[in-house]
Amino acid sequence: MDSKLSRMDRKRVKTKIYLDEMCRFAKKASKAGNDVDFKIYDGMVHCFLYLPVPEGIKALDEISMYIRKQLNT
Repeated sequence: MDSKLSRMDRKRVKTKIYLDEMCRFAKKASKAGNDVDFKIYDGMVHCFLYLPVPEGIKALDEISMYIRKQLNT
């Protein structure tokens, strides 16, 4: 798996599920030279970004900005 990380595109990891695994994955990807944007939203339920709460709105805005940036590159 580590050899695949060196060839990855920039990945955005936004999840509360499997938090420990995602933390380790983000660290490995970063060490392999990938630009990793990893955020933890404490206290949020699994599908919080689909709820009309400020954290969900912020997360969707960040994801949208990331996609727009990647499409314009």
